[in-house]
Amino acid sequence: DGFLVFTDPESTVRTLLSNLERLGRDRSTFGIDIAVSFMPDDRRSWAADFERCIQLGANRVTLNVLGFGLDSHNDAIEDYWSWVTTNYSEVITMPSSSS
Repeated sequence: DGFLVFTDPESTVRTLLSNLERLGRDRSTFGIDIAVSFMPDDRRSWAADFERCIQLGANRVTLNVLGFGLDSHNDAIEDYWSWVTTNYSEVITMPSSSS
């Protein structure tokens, strides 16, 4: 159970949290996934976007790389993931592998 945020994360998450509280829902059982757009070679925006996701309480960050073509798409994901794991290793939790 959760919500994927594509636009206006601050307002959307604020409204979502208010609704969860109003409905008596436990926030810890409700996931928030925030989509960020990949901007090549703009690592400052990567940091700002990722920090915003952390501050808003996102459980997951979805990287939007639409429009890059397949090879560039894969390169973008690898580049961003490498950057995130280098700079934010303390907040990264990898899902466990299923047997």
